[in-house]
Amino acid sequence: MKKAEEQKKLTGLKVARASPAVSHLLFADDSLFFCRATGEESRVLLQILKEYEITSGQQINFAKSSIQFGHKVDAGVRAELHQILGISNVGGVGSYLGIPESLGGAKTKIFSFLIDRQHQRINGWHSKWLSKGGKEVLIKSVASAMPMYVMSCFRLPKGITNKLSSAVSNFWWSNNGQTRGMHWLAWKKLCRHKNDGGLGFRVIEDFNTALLAKQLWRLINFPDSLFARVFKGRYYRNATPMDPIRSYSPSYGWRSIVSARPLVKIGLIKRVGSGTSISVWDDPGFQLLPRGQPQEMGLITTLTSGMDVSLILGIPTSMSPRPDSMGWFFTKTGRYTVKSGYTVLQQSLDADRPIFIGPDTRRLQAQVWKVQCTQKLQHFIWQALTGCIAVGVRLQSRGMQIDPQCMRCGMAAETVNHTLFECPPALQVWALSPIPTAPQRFPTGSLFANMAYLFWNLPDDDRMRMYPWLIWYIWKSRNDKVMANVDWDPNEIIIKATAESSAWVTAQEKNVMLCPPLTTSGESPRTGKAMGTRNLRRGISPLQTELEALIWAMHCMLRHNKLLTRFETDCSDVVKMVSTPEEWPAFAILLDEVDRCKQEVYLLLHRAHT
Repeated sequence: MKKAEEQKKLTGLKVARASPAVSHLLFADDSLFFCRATGEESRVLLQILKEYEITSGQQINFAKSSIQFGHKVDAGVRAELHQILGISNVGGVGSYLGIPESLGGAKTKIFSFLIDRQHQRINGWHSKWLSKGGKEVLIKSVASAMPMYVMSCFRLPKGITNKLSSAVSNFWWSNNGQTRGMHWLAWKKLCRHKNDGGLGFRVIEDFNTALLAKQLWRLINFPDSLFARVFKGRYYRNATPMDPIRSYSPSYGWRSIVSARPLVKIGLIKRVGSGTSISVWDDPGFQLLPRGQPQEMGLITTLTSGMDVSLILGIPTSMSPRPDSMGWFFTKTGRYTVKSGYTVLQQSLDADRPIFIGPDTRRLQAQVWKVQCTQKLQHFIWQALTGCIAVGVRLQSRGMQIDPQCMRCGMAAETVNHTLFECPPALQVWALSPIPTAPQRFPTGSLFANMAYLFWNLPDDDRMRMYPWLIWYIWKSRNDKVMANVDWDPNEIIIKATAESSAWVTAQEKNVMLCPPLTTSGESPRTGKAMGTRNLRRGISPLQTELEALIWAMHCMLRHNKLLTRFETDCSDVVKMVSTPEEWPAFAILLDEVDRCKQEVYLLLHRAHT
């Protein structure tokens, strides 16, 4: 194909004059070929395919192949090409790789297939048989992942994302799969990270932005790729993808990608190599690696006389021959990741929220996920802390015309705290259980104080771990009394809670096989002599300091002619960096030094053998 292009026998497809011609694209098990709609080029293409069949022994199935024509190709030419190639099918009328081939018209209508696909999947799940833990797994692993590929290419309209979120929200709150259920909390509150008091579900709009930012990052960091060269020739011929250049009739794909510019700008930094392309006044915050001695270079000599030079004499500059590059501030590796981009968006939303004055329960809600119990019980405790269970007071607050009095004792309003801790049957269970109780300390009239006591103030005793099961069975006994007028014996609750907590602990126990240290015959696993210590200057991060320490140790071994040396570290990231340096561009200059030391060892060993 390439040779035919060079000989002008084939003409590849160009999206713009400055874009490269594309004669073929290979996707997984599909092959796409492009040429002019002429008989001559069609015969050349057919001959190339025939040569491929003879060489490889694989025969092309033309019955499964199809042709797509440009809209200006005449019907007579189309018929001729069908006959020459022997392909009767016409493509370009549906979707490819799950994405519509044509994006003309209303985008809400075009992407409506995502809603239909999600409804089909969710309606096939029997939600009444699933616990909250099971629903969480299905939502995060299936429902949220279904539109991911489309979202990585295009910006979904607001109407589509709202319907996708609504369908998942209804599934989460529904008890039987037929009704939408009682929505106790706003969906965006559930989408907060678990460390922030939420459940960690995804905000589809923000996740869409984080995925599109990945494409923009590829255009910035891989300018020589076919993907970048095609877009550059069409939209930013003499600029960068981050420059706000107005283009004539841009595609929806390009408009989607550039919509992620604000996110990329937040964490984009210039990583200093040679420093030749750095503009101190215009470039984003730049990162200097490695941190060497200050160098009085051109930056200082060109300053005006009115500036205080002493303020910048301490700036370390790099003399590396490696070219300057762009980096991402919010990851250790310096590469953009969708996870880090989404986290940045969520943190920016938190910064924009008004300051709330009052008790903050997010620490309690975050602690729930560290409780040693089943996922179902963790979810129930979280629901109790957030008021998402159907007690009288909460139902009345949602507009239901009911009597909020406790149906078990009739002595007080049925709140979450009253049901689980203050109602006489619940008090009796806590008094008979191994959990220590004391007046004015536990149980009290505050749900948050009671849960804080159980989380952080219990004695260090294995029996104390049963309290999640006690809470669960107190709630079940309340439901049996209200729904079926069945009373539970307090001792029965304690017996059930003890048995289930013990069974869960037993199931979690794992035999840890301790591997013996690697040794050679007659040799200690840790050999060598201490070569001294060095006080390293403070680096940009602890990880940089770890790597600088490794480099210093390698230099020490080389100076003492210790060529066969094993270095051990408790920092797994350093091991990953040395093993796959291409994945850590933020430390490229330091990793070049590691590689230089290794090459010097190989050279010395080669000289010794020769």
